[in-house]
Amino acid sequence: MSNVSAAPSRFYFGSDHAGRELKEILLAHAKNRGLAVEDLGTHTDASVDYPDYAEKVAREVVADPGSLGVLVCGTGIGMSIAANKIHGARAALLYNASTARLARQHNNANIIAMGGREIAPDQAITWFDIFVATVFEGGRHGRRLEKVARLEGS
Repeated sequence: MSNVSAAPSRFYFGSDHAGRELKEILLAHAKNRGLAVEDLGTHTDASVDYPDYAEKVAREVVADPGSLGVLVCGTGIGMSIAANKIHGARAALLYNASTARLARQHNNANIIAMGGREIAPDQAITWFDIFVATVFEGGRHGRRLEKVARLEGS
C-alpha cells in the first residue's frame, strides 16, 4: 500500500436516527469546506437500522477509490462493525483526536464512525478535519494492512 497524498475525491455520509443530527452538522461542515459530499441517509428521526446505512456508505467508498466515508449512530460502534463486513472497507471508530489521526496515518481507514450520543459537535468537527488532513504513512503500516486484507479472504 502506497502513501495516500491526494485529497479525497468525495465523502459519503450515512447515519441512523440516533446519529442523524451529528451527521447533518458534519455534512454542513464538509460542504462549507468545499468538499464533494453525498448524503446517503437517513433524513428523518424515524427509527431505522444502522447496518443498512453502514452498508450503503461502505459499498460506495469501496467502489469509488479515493473517496472516504463518515458514519454516525448512537455510539459509532454498530456502524463500524457493520461497515467492516464489506470487503475493502476499513472503518475506524473515533473517540479522540489521536484516533482520528492514527486511523488514517497508521490504518489508512477509508471510513470513520462516531457516536452521535457520545460526541459534542465541535469535537466531531475537529476529528473530521484531522482525519481529512492526515496522510497514510505506508511502510510498516502498509505491510500490516496487507496482512489485514489477507484476513478478509480467510
